Amino acid sequence: NGSVDIEIESVDGVLTVPVESVLDEGGKSYVFIAENGRAKKVEITTGRLTDTRAEVMSGISEGADIIVSGIGDLQDGANIRVK
Repeated sequence: NGSVDIEIESVDGVLTVPVESVLDEGGKSYVFIAENGRAKKVEITTGRLTDTRAEVMSGISEGADIIVSGIGDLQDGANIRVK
């Protein structure tokens, strides 16, 4: 019976998004948000990355509806249907 110490880091007030929702184009990072039935491409500044989450330093605010799936073919301003 062994014991393992696990360090968990929690930073209050830090906004994160799934890494699969972040697009890298030309050295800049973007996410698509759902706004009024359309996809809106927004430039963000990312901080630390984990295997699953990306820290967002600027560009979007908490509560934004981030589009996570199907972003590969998505265009800015495209009509979307939220499931």
